[in-house]
Amino acid sequence: MKHKKFKPKILYLFCSVMAIVVCGTIYLGITNLDLGGSKPVTDEDLLQKQRHLKEIEVMQALCDYDKDNIKDVSVHVEASENEILSANIFVLSKDKITDLEEQAKIKEIALGCLNLEPQKVFIEYADNAEYYD
Repeated sequence: MKHKKFKPKILYLFCSVMAIVVCGTIYLGITNLDLGGSKPVTDEDLLQKQRHLKEIEVMQALCDYDKDNIKDVSVHVEASENEILSANIFVLSKDKITDLEEQAKIKEIALGCLNLEPQKVFIEYADNAEYYD
């Protein structure tokens, strides 16, 4: 068994490269650049996620209400730490929803999802032609 001796330059280069790799790995772990690491979850992140889920719930409920006419729904919920304060809803439909009974039904669905008072929910209606002009 013969052991080949490495030149000092090769050993120095190898140690330098290893030191750079180790320091880089530690740096990436500390700064958490989403390279497989996990980000700590904050209360604000949870509240934002809950608000977003509520917006999706309202969008889905309104789209399911009239699939033939309602083409898109945009919902923005204003919330404090523990409660929803108000909601702005934009309904884009194939034919503009001008019937007051239908508007009342849409508002009722939104109120049911959000558990808000009627004066805290603002709904705007537009049709495809009006929206894309």
